[in-house]
Amino acid sequence: MRAAKKTSILSLLLLFTTCLFADSFRHLNVENGLSNRKVFQIAKDTNGFMWFFTYMGVDRYDGSEIRHYILDEKLEAKNHILNSTVMVNDREGNLWISLRNGKVYSYNQELDRFDTRVDIPLSDEHILFDILFDHENRLWLCFSSGLYIYDPMTDQLVLIQTGEF
Repeated sequence: MRAAKKTSILSLLLLFTTCLFADSFRHLNVENGLSNRKVFQIAKDTNGFMWFFTYMGVDRYDGSEIRHYILDEKLEAKNHILNSTVMVNDREGNLWISLRNGKVYSYNQELDRFDTRVDIPLSDEHILFDILFDHENRLWLCFSSGLYIYDPMTDQLVLIQTGEF
């Protein structure tokens, strides 16, 4: 009898603590503020913002509301839907976005906008494979036309290797 009572109390305590840590989940869609229902990339920055790369641009979710950003006013919407778009954080937690067309943008927290950091003129047959940051926070860009390295501190872009990969 005593063991059954202890088991019941333990079960109630476990149930109570499980309920304490339960959190709500919110569905994000066009009705809730996303700029488009097609989301191609998702990233989280060090400030806790969730970033969504959609057909219409970039959306930032802060836990309660969604804010829309356009990377480039001159950029057509069709260039946003390319599957070779990459969103990554650098070593300091800043968000970077690279598009197939050779443009690389970084989020400017002070001005609350995206700034163009790299603009490599590419023809339509060349594509972006990947971007990544090394231990010195330099950005490596691997395109089908060549390998580039960009140093954000000096704002210099260097072509490391040309040719088809």
